[in-house]
Amino acid sequence: MDKAYKRWLIAIITLVVLAGGYYFYRLSERTVYTNDAQIMGYETIISSDIDPCRLMDLFYDEGDFVKEGALLALLDRSLIEPRYQELRALVLQQEAQISFQEAYLMKIKDDYMRATKGFQDKIISVQGLDHATRNFEMAEASLASAKAALEVAKNQRDYLEEQIAHTELKAPFTGQITKRWQWKGNVMNKGQAIFSLYDLENVWILANLQETDIAPVKMGDEVKIQIDAYPGRTFKGKIFAIQGSSAGQFSLIPPNNATGNYTKVEQRIPIKISIDNKEEKLYFFPGMSAEITILVK
Repeated sequence: MDKAYKRWLIAIITLVVLAGGYYFYRLSERTVYTNDAQIMGYETIISSDIDPCRLMDLFYDEGDFVKEGALLALLDRSLIEPRYQELRALVLQQEAQISFQEAYLMKIKDDYMRATKGFQDKIISVQGLDHATRNFEMAEASLASAKAALEVAKNQRDYLEEQIAHTELKAPFTGQITKRWQWKGNVMNKGQAIFSLYDLENVWILANLQETDIAPVKMGDEVKIQIDAYPGRTFKGKIFAIQGSSAGQFSLIPPNNATGNYTKVEQRIPIKISIDNKEEKLYFFPGMSAEITILVK
């Protein structure tokens, strides 16, 4: 191999290296990368709003898929049912009492009208008219009191009827039960978790970008997504939300540098990314790790 050929070979290799370096430099200017990303989804905690209550039965378990409206659990209604039946009977009694009071008021009103005419004709004394007037006013007050008592009884009945309906815990949306926190027979307080239910149809990527990388990132930027569970596959998405504060502001103890003990720490800005080409046969479970590359405009 002569010297001229070697010089040309070295020159070509140098040009290729320089061109490749320039390409990757320009590429790095147009992309933002992070491996601080994971799949997220909407979680609902299925719990009771009756306090206290006993869990009588569970119809699903961890890993089960449920449809919207499916009966998930049944709570004890034995302490509510007797009072509910009592109030139903009380409502019927108050309705009968109102019918009686209305009929009685009509009779008293007729007596009052006759007494008024009799007083005008000087047949009935002032005392007789006053007696008829007071009976009429008392009958009106009794009817009003009966109607008010009926409304109170109806409200109490309706409240307990709603309580009984709430002993049946149903799925608010179609999804998968990811965690069962209780077992039948347990006595729980209001708000205590029974199931964790995830909507697996509506998932996204939550990525935390370094604050020094956030400047070129814009809403709608296209993103390449690699999910650790599926090496070699690339999914596509777009940025649909950029959180208006750093992730540290939502920690249990937000940073406070007012004491003077200050160490500068690079903050992370959360962004949300859609997954536009999910494959139905693949799992996209909240918590799965991912890596993202943003193609900034």
